[in-house]
Amino acid sequence: MSTMLIVLSVIIVLGGITALFFMWVLRSGMFHSHLMPGDDEAITREEDLAAIESMAADATAENDQDNDQDSEQSAA
Repeated sequence: MSTMLIVLSVIIVLGGITALFFMWVLRSGMFHSHLMPGDDEAITREEDLAAIESMAADATAENDQDNDQDSEQSAA
């Protein structure tokens, strides 16, 4: 019984230390710095975001037209 308690307490302590280490790594930016795009990739990414925004605007306008047509049909 006492061996189980010792093993459990060691696991809890090691788990806590591991969690603190990973939190420190994530907050320090060491992990995130590898995921950041370079200058060339940033330009391409901005173009992609602009294309996505225009597609979303077109889809919203199309959805609004469909809703207007449905409203007119239900009113008639």
